[in-house]
Amino acid sequence: MKQFSNLKRAFLPCLFVLLTLPAWGQMQPVTKNFRKTPLKNVLKEVEAQTGLSIMYDTRELNLERPVTASFDRTPVSQVLREVLDRGHAVGNHSMHHLQGFKVTTKRYLRDIAEASRLIPSDLYRPPHGIMRWAQSAALKEHFNIVMYDLITRDYSRKVPPEEVLDNVKSYARNGSIIVFHDSLKAERNLRYALPRALDWLADRGFTFARL
Repeated sequence: MKQFSNLKRAFLPCLFVLLTLPAWGQMQPVTKNFRKTPLKNVLKEVEAQTGLSIMYDTRELNLERPVTASFDRTPVSQVLREVLDRGHAVGNHSMHHLQGFKVTTKRYLRDIAEASRLIPSDLYRPPHGIMRWAQSAALKEHFNIVMYDLITRDYSRKVPPEEVLDNVKSYARNGSIIVFHDSLKAERNLRYALPRALDWLADRGFTFARL
């Protein structure tokens, strides 16, 4: 097991959702009353009603954290602003999860601009963690590009939950950005590894910061 120094530690937890944003979800408002509802259920409900994919981080990433809020045909942008006000940061992960190396820069940027109309954020994380130099240069004029240094591989059904947790324990370091996925195929691994990873990191003196 990796030993950490006594230096001040910072951990930047992020979830990057690898779902697409269908066109039919663009105009759908959110209507729901949440009363002490676990954060994970709030996010799933917003995704279900709108088709949005949400990337978020928090100082204490706890998907069981209770949320109380009321929305009555509330525009998605306003819902996301409330999420931001509650200590989260929302980021753009593109509209259709295009891999930069496989499409032209023009198409890639157009896809991100389409998502930007719905996601009020200057944070961007490239799908698959890769893109062309020209794409990166163009995006830096408008976004803070968020990369990661630790991919947990929670999305792989060939990787058992215990190994996902071990990946965090083995490779987390000061300033790490760790990727978990809130998706159906990652659900088993996420439910097991994320709360245990957070507890393990907190026990070793890591602090959590939003981007």
